[in-house]
Amino acid sequence: MKQVNGSYTRNRLTGLLFLGLCTLLGNAQQASAGNNNGDIHTGGKLIRDTNTTTLLATGKPVDHHGLIPEFGKRLDTFSTASKSVTYFLTLAADIPDNNNPGKVHFQKEPGHVFLILTKKDTHNGESQAMVWGFYPRRPLTSIFFKRVKSEVRDNSNREYNISLTCRLTPDGLDSLKSAAEELSFRKYDLNRFNCYDYAVNLFNAVQKQMTVPVSYMRFPLVLGKGGTPCSLYKDISILAPSALPVGYIVQTGVFYAPAGANKPLLIIK
Repeated sequence: MKQVNGSYTRNRLTGLLFLGLCTLLGNAQQASAGNNNGDIHTGGKLIRDTNTTTLLATGKPVDHHGLIPEFGKRLDTFSTASKSVTYFLTLAADIPDNNNPGKVHFQKEPGHVFLILTKKDTHNGESQAMVWGFYPRRPLTSIFFKRVKSEVRDNSNREYNISLTCRLTPDGLDSLKSAAEELSFRKYDLNRFNCYDYAVNLFNAVQKQMTVPVSYMRFPLVLGKGGTPCSLYKDISILAPSALPVGYIVQTGVFYAPAGANKPLLIIK
């Protein structure tokens, strides 16, 4: 029995070290060159577009992963209510392999789930966006330890492959400001509260017309199960437009998150 347990421990440590090395290499590669998902080229390929006109990127921008200082204050300032402004919240998933939505790890990349808050001025049609995601403060520690310190990072220009967008009510906007900051203080847990759990829980908290299911998939090696962008892709892609609440939009394809003023995510008709 001791020999079996020792062998299991050695295998787990070997697996963790291997994945940790892949993670470090992937983060370094991502920081220098942005995402490199699958074989779909930068022009993008729209698979399905429901009820909206979409602004696709003409070239692949560089991802931003900088820490968002004073996240709560910045979100509060950005989301100040106004009669002429309408807010939209988008739940977005960047799957690791654009050609295989069920593959949870590809080329050192686990993918990402994040949020896009877009405000549109109904008078002049201009839009601004705030884009953020939930991360472990030190990525490698999240592989070896169950619960680690977290942080919120800017995800401007981040590639994504599927999204669910809703229009926020005034109550939903208030809920967003409190829930987004509250959830950002939680510890990062690879299996129980990672970027997927943060984003899905926040989206469900600020709108009540539909509940995005929380479903877990198995990670590589001996890392157990958890939420991934592939989980979100699987659950959202099967939704028929007729099954969505009024004003909700599902999109699949290759898109890039906006990055600042006058860069609208959606042009709502």
